[in-house]
Amino acid sequence: MVQLLLRRSDIAALGVLLVTAGATAAVYPSLPEQLAVHFDASGTPDSFYGRTLGAAIVPAMSVGVYAMFRVLPVIDPRGENYRKFRATYDGIVLLVLVFLAFVQGLLLAYNLGIEYPQNALVVGGVGVLFAGLGLLFRRAEPNWFVGIRTPWTLSDDEVWRRTHRAAAPLFVLAGAFIAVGAFLPVAMEFLIGAAVAVAVVVPSVYSFVLYRRLRTHREGDSPST
Repeated sequence: MVQLLLRRSDIAALGVLLVTAGATAAVYPSLPEQLAVHFDASGTPDSFYGRTLGAAIVPAMSVGVYAMFRVLPVIDPRGENYRKFRATYDGIVLLVLVFLAFVQGLLLAYNLGIEYPQNALVVGGVGVLFAGLGLLFRRAEPNWFVGIRTPWTLSDDEVWRRTHRAAAPLFVLAGAFIAVGAFLPVAMEFLIGAAVAVAVVVPSVYSFVLYRRLRTHREGDSPST
């Protein structure tokens, strides 16, 4: 069953990579010689690459990200835990690859002359990614690479699990806030900064408080010497 799950997840991930590369190859002849690849806060392009590099950078990044995710369970000292949340881990991989494919689609569309609210769609996509990761992190088992990694979650498995359960709704709310706010007249820097502060800082503080509380409780329950 595990082997079947892995095979299906790999096929899905490779499918996203092939669609990203195939779509890029299909429109490549129609792209300009210089591609806009980065935009300022107003949505104006402020960085350009040659056509080949500009078209290939996100697909190449996607391949690198996929390879990295497949290596992490092998090199993680707690690699055995990945088997306990394999479906969740594969979901994280697929979600990140879909987000990168979305970014590549927006990049190609802009350089083909298609008009759209560039910054709003990118930031909105970040919000959806954030919310999706929050839902998936809820089921993550202790590891060194994926999830909310503070000194306290990494030191205590119970702190890890309770912190991730508490953080999941915060990530979802922050992601929804970003996705909706991206289309409102709000400064993007403030929008993302406020959401990240809620979704990251609060769980980090919670993990510290919980770790201290559990340690005190355990020391109080331990037999005196």
